This record gives sequence, C-alpha cells and structure tokens, in this order.
Amino acid sequence: MKTAHGRLLWRSAVLLFSILLSTSARSDTGSVAKRVAVLNFTANNTSEGISRIVRNQVEINLFKTQYFDILERNQIDLLLKEREKQAAECNDENCAVKIGKILSAHFVIIGSVDKLESFVITIKVVSVKERSVILVDSQEVDSLGNIRGTTTVITRRVADKLRVNMSGEKKSFFPPLAFSLRLSYLWPTGYLKDLAYPGYGVSMRGGFEDIFLKDVQIGIDLGYFSFRGRDAVDRATMIPVVLIVGYRFAAGRFFAIPEFSSGVSYNTISYDAGNRKSGERKESRMQPLVRGGLVLGGFLGGSLSGVIGAEYGSIFEREGRISFVSIITGVSASF
Repeated sequence: MKTAHGRLLWRSAVLLFSILLSTSARSDTGSVAKRVAVLNFTANNTSEGISRIVRNQVEINLFKTQYFDILERNQIDLLLKEREKQAAECNDENCAVKIGKILSAHFVIIGSVDKLESFVITIKVVSVKERSVILVDSQEVDSLGNIRGTTTVITRRVADKLRVNMSGEKKSFFPPLAFSLRLSYLWPTGYLKDLAYPGYGVSMRGGFEDIFLKDVQIGIDLGYFSFRGRDAVDRATMIPVVLIVGYRFAAGRFFAIPEFSSGVSYNTISYDAGNRKSGERKESRMQPLVRGGLVLGGFLGGSLSGVIGAEYGSIFEREGRISFVSIITGVSASF
C-alpha cells in the first residue's frame, strides 16, 4: 500500500512538472518577435558612464529573453546617421516615436538614472504605433555595486509585461500570476517524531506577485505529505491547505523569499495495517497549521525559476504540538 502511494505521488509530480514546462514553452514560443530599439539613458546628478552601463545592461538582458528582435547600438547609430538624426538627447515619447519610425521599430526604450541619496533606475517603453508610453518601471538602488543586478531585475519585469502587450491581450486588473510545483523531504520533530519516520511529499502553489506592494507575494498552497509510521502506527499523512505571504529580495538573477503561511491540515494516522483480524484503523482530523521558511531561487530563463529552501511547520492538537522541518526544491513560472 505504501509503495502504491509512493508511485502515485511521484507520477503526479512528474506529470505536473511536464505540464509546467510545456506551458512555459508555449508562452515563450507563442509570440512574434517585435523590433525593439534601446536608446541612451539620461544621467541626472550622476555620470554618463553609469547611464551607459545601465542602457547596455537593458539591451543585453532584453536580448537574453529571446522575445524580441533587438537593434544593436551600431545599427541604431548607422540608421540615424543616414537620416542626420541623433538619439543622444532623446528622453521623451515624442522624440522616441520619431526615432522609432526611422528605425522601423515597434517599441523604443528610453530611461534615466537619477542620483540623490541613492540611485533610481527608470525604464520607459514607448509604442511607436500608439505614439505613447505604454510601460514604466523603476527601482531604487542602494549602492553602485548593485546597479547591474537591479537593472537585470527591472528589465525582466518590463520584458514580461511587454510580452503581454505584444500578444494583444487586454490589460488585466489582476497582478502577475505565479504557479509552482515543489517536492519536499520532511523530518518530524516533537510529538510527531514518536509516531513517524521522515517522509516526503509534493505541493502545488498558485498566487499573485507584486500585490499591494512591489515584490509582495500572496498565494494558496495545497500539499500531500506521507510518513512511514513507528511501532503501532503504519503511516501518517498530511494534506495542508494554507495561505502564504512572502516578500522577494532580488539581486540580479537570484532572489530570496522569507515566507509565512497559516491554514489547516487534514491529518490521518493509520494503525494496525498488518493485522488482518482487526483490520486497519484510521484517525483523521482537521487541525490548524502554521509554517515559516526561507526560499532561495534563480531565474532559469523566460518565465521559469528554480527554487530551494527550508521550512518549519507546527500543527496544534490536544495531544501535543506536531512539528516538522522540511527541505524543498522545485520550479515556478510567472504569467
């Protein structure tokens, strides 16, 4: 029986992982490449060298997404020289539209690097067809050394939003949606340690990113965890349903997310499975659950991210507190 449960669990995980990958692949290949030109960024109270670095990083990161046909800087200079135009002082949508028409670009990206107590990077996407700014994103940078990493994060957000615009979809009231699949290995502690050996499980998660505040994440997590029992206990299972709140700290292609979750867990303990006379006896209860943890991850390309992390959870019942530590790994995708 335990072997059958294990096979079913892993087959479900493999199936969900395949669905997630195929969904991401369809989203990556379903859009038609649009021509994008990245112009010079304006430097305010800082050096033009820093603004050039930001501009170059935006161009490189857009190219890496493979969503767009990026005009190289040399191409832009050559085409503008033929028309006796310059992009050096182009910092508004009217100028960007004019240059975009010369370059036969669908979108023109302009931006700025502002320096007060810290740096602020701003990116604007101008639609040549609509003759207006269609996307704006900005982020504060606390030090010069973090400019490259922060530029990567902003560019990824802009690229994802621009892809939605290119697909012809209407702007949604809802923030970006995230979905993830995670595998877990769990060590029981406290009262649970006397009942069961370490177990394993799978969980699926759906939620929203950048909700209420930038980098805040809220979602619902549904899982299935199984433990091999000790002594008279044959096995124990947990089916948690929890609300998760997290905050993403990003640095370049990597991020860290402290998470807190609370909800309920449907727990079952099976006794005497090997005693044919008495048969299998089960006890099932719905009990409150709280969890806290830290997830580390990195962008794999497109909308996919890989994650690893650790969690500590507690289930409260009359007999005592059931607690466990889990190590998790998995993939997530944003839409």
